[in-house]
Amino acid sequence: MWSIGAKTNLKFIPSKDISREVLKVRSYDILLYGEIIGSDPDQYPFWHSSQVDFPGLNLARYQNDDVDEILVNARESSDDNKVVEFYKKFQDLILEDRPAIFLYMPTYTYATVDKVKGFDVTRISNPADRFADVTTWYIKTEGKWDLK
Repeated sequence: MWSIGAKTNLKFIPSKDISREVLKVRSYDILLYGEIIGSDPDQYPFWHSSQVDFPGLNLARYQNDDVDEILVNARESSDDNKVVEFYKKFQDLILEDRPAIFLYMPTYTYATVDKVKGFDVTRISNPADRFADVTTWYIKTEGKWDLK
């Protein structure tokens, strides 16, 4: 183990108190915090400079006019290809400025057996998404339903 000579005081806050004691007043120098972004790719709430104060979610208090413009354009565009372009530019700027260190992105893995049919999960954004299409899963393929 090595040391860089920086004194650190860790303070653990119960999850029920995080919003009121920490996020509302932004009382931290460094914050280790998890966010579930979900399936919506909109990064505006997390990185636009208008969201630096509570109840905004720009917890890094990051401000960059170019990023603000990109996020507004991405949010307002109905062209999926342009949105992808905007987010690539956004990502490049975030990586260049480094307002945060991204530690972890969960990967949800699903193990099934070949006899389970109708299973087609393409993207899992939240743990509950694992079961979004459970009504299409089946095992038996013989016989027919007569709904007359």
